[in-house]
Amino acid sequence: MDVKRDFNGHSAGYGVMRPNSNVPELISAGDIWRTPNWKLLDVQHPVWKIRYQVEGDITIKMDGANYKLERGALLAVAPNVVHSLRGKDRQHCMYANIDFEKVFRRFPDFRNLWIQKKLILIPDAHEIEEPFSELIYEATHIMPFHEAGLRTALDYILIRITRLLGDTRFNNSFPISLLHESVDRAKLILDSDYSRSWTINELGEFAGLHPTHLAKLFSQQVGLSPHKYLINARLKCAKRMLKNSDLSITDIAYELGFSSSQIFSRCFKSQAKISPRQFRNDSQSPNVL
Repeated sequence: MDVKRDFNGHSAGYGVMRPNSNVPELISAGDIWRTPNWKLLDVQHPVWKIRYQVEGDITIKMDGANYKLERGALLAVAPNVVHSLRGKDRQHCMYANIDFEKVFRRFPDFRNLWIQKKLILIPDAHEIEEPFSELIYEATHIMPFHEAGLRTALDYILIRITRLLGDTRFNNSFPISLLHESVDRAKLILDSDYSRSWTINELGEFAGLHPTHLAKLFSQQVGLSPHKYLINARLKCAKRMLKNSDLSITDIAYELGFSSSQIFSRCFKSQAKISPRQFRNDSQSPNVL
């Protein structure tokens, strides 16, 4: 085991190379702290690099698009993918370089979930922080049952991350975020201001992208057109309001930006398969948990 400590004026931290020869898939792991205004340009790695952001925000640039990594997010970059990273704030991250070809020999079902991807960004991966910290601890300390402890910690975090990839066999409530920054901007405004009747021209102006290109890119990356995404955002809020407020269905419809209660009811029933009134009755029934 080769432990490295880096104090070059720009960063500090510690890491370990090949912590146990009987766990060959873990190439290296460690902690890194960086001072503000740092950058790494056009870097690539021979194996998957997984990074959990403990503190600070960074911007990742790949294939001309920018992606933001905030505190509590997880980033995984595929082998030989050229990318750049920049950070304005003080940074702290945990990382692991993992040879997934060796992982696939033990977990063959993982292959299809990983090999088609170049970059994975999971915005809310807070549940990974504690197991990632445990992996770093096992990797950087020589203790009895070192191989068993390291193997257990590594397998645990790999399974947790693979579940977070959004595969429906595991848990489809954790989407992967790999969005062009203009799509991300448009998605953010639709999530936060869904009562407004946004046109594609208005969204394009807000997101800084030609409306036609934005509509195409949004549909490709999000899986829905901007209009359908807006309707879904409204309907999510409608369900909360139907459960938790005494507002009439007409008032809810207008509050959420629908032009009439009839259009609201038609959209709601198309998605939920029941009417808003029936949904409210069912949700307030004492027999419903």
